[in-house]
Amino acid sequence: MSHYNLDPARITERRHTRSAVGAAVLSLPPLQRELIVLTHYQGQTIGESARRLGISPIDAVIYLFWACLALQRQFREWA
Repeated sequence: MSHYNLDPARITERRHTRSAVGAAVLSLPPLQRELIVLTHYQGQTIGESARRLGISPIDAVIYLFWACLALQRQFREWA
């Protein structure tokens, strides 16, 4: 048995959610957006992402904090 819910309404809901998340990430400032993509979607560590972007790991944590706060605010309004 499949672990996926193939109900058309659920599929549409997942697509809508994925689209909303993508739009929210795209609305972030470039550095915040890149850190979200590198750490969340590509699975890099904060240290790896910081080195790739030429910033300190502490700065990466700060930018990620602000990115997550911005995303949280957007989805609080969306929900």
